[in-house]
Amino acid sequence: MSTRLTLADAYKLARERGGKCLLTLYINCRIPLDWECTKGHQWSAPFYRIRNKMSWCPHCKRHSSRLPYKYLTLKDAKLEAHNRNGKCLSTEYINSKSNLVWICHKNHQWLAPLNSIRNHGHWYRKCNHNNINIAKEIACSRNGECLSLDYIDNKTPLQWKCDKGHIWGANLNKVKDCNNWCPTCSGRNRTIVDMQNLARIKNGKCLSDKYYDAHTKLEWQCEKEHKWMTKPTCILKGYWCPFCSKYKRENLYREIVSKYLGPPSRNRRPHFLKTTEYPKGLELDIPYYEYRFAIEVQGKQHEKYSKFFHGGDPNKFIKQQERDQVKKDLCEKNQITLIEVWYFEDPYIVIPQRLQKLGLIP
Repeated sequence: MSTRLTLADAYKLARERGGKCLLTLYINCRIPLDWECTKGHQWSAPFYRIRNKMSWCPHCKRHSSRLPYKYLTLKDAKLEAHNRNGKCLSTEYINSKSNLVWICHKNHQWLAPLNSIRNHGHWYRKCNHNNINIAKEIACSRNGECLSLDYIDNKTPLQWKCDKGHIWGANLNKVKDCNNWCPTCSGRNRTIVDMQNLARIKNGKCLSDKYYDAHTKLEWQCEKEHKWMTKPTCILKGYWCPFCSKYKRENLYREIVSKYLGPPSRNRRPHFLKTTEYPKGLELDIPYYEYRFAIEVQGKQHEKYSKFFHGGDPNKFIKQQERDQVKKDLCEKNQITLIEVWYFEDPYIVIPQRLQKLGLIP
C-alpha cells in the first residue's frame, strides 16, 4: 500500500520551493493548507494541487510577465493527434470548440473539438480500456481489486475493493495521483470531529453536533462570529465565510486603488445619500470625493437572487436592486461617478483601466 502524505511532506515541499507551509494540522491532501512564498505572499491551496499540479504562488504568477495569447491552429490539432499515435483528418480549423475529425491508431474515427482533446485529455472512448488495466494494476499492487469493467474518463468514479472487503467509489486520478486508497481503512470516513478540526484550521467553529454526509448543510462560525449554513463539501473545497469574503475583496480593491491615489475617504455615508427612506444614509464601498468618484464592489447577490444572501426572500433582492438604483441616481445627481467592479472581473486590470478613463492616471 502506498505511503499516505503527511504534514511533514507539505513542509518539505514548501522548503524546496523556498517558502513555508503555515499550518500545524493536516487531514488529507484535498483540504486547503496555508502557504507562504519567498516574497511573503500568503494563500490557501490543497496539498495535491501544489504537489501534483506543480502550482505555487498565485500572486507571483499574476504579476509575472504575461506571454501573448497563442491562437491555436490546425497544426496544433495535428500535433496533438500525433502525440497520441493518431491523426487529425480535418483540413479546415475554425476554433477550439468546433468539431474536427480524428482517427486513433486502431483506425477508429470520431468528431470532437480540439478543446476536449487538448485540455480535458479525452480521446477515443473505446481505446480507453488500457486505463482500466492501469486501474486494475494499481489495485493489485495495493492488495485490492478494481471491480469496474470499463473506464470512461478521469472524472467518472470506478469501484474499488480493499483487502479487508471495503468497497467504495473514486476516480482513477484520486487513487493514482493523490495516493488515496480505502477511506474506511485510512480513517477518511468523515465525522463531526473532522468538521470541527476543519473549522479550527480556519480559526472558526463547526456549530453542528452531528455529521450526516458531505452534502447535508452544517452550521459554521468564522473568527468574526459570522454564522451561516453550508455543505461540508463547500468547506472542503476551500470556501469559507461568505460575509468575510466581501470585505476581503473590498480590502484588495482598496489596496490596488490606494497605490495610485492614496487612501480613500473614511466617510462612507455621505450626506447626499441620506433620504427620508434611508435616514442613516446609503453606503459607498470605496469613496474618493476629491476625485468625484467611488468604487462599488459588486458580488453575485447584486446581480441575481441568492437564497443565502437574501434569506430565502426574493423581495429582499428586489429591495436591494431598488437601493442600488437610488444610490446610482443620487451619485449621478451629485456628480460622483460610480465605478462598479464585479466579482468576475480582474481588479488588477479593471481598476487601472477605469482610472485611466477618468483621466486620473496616465
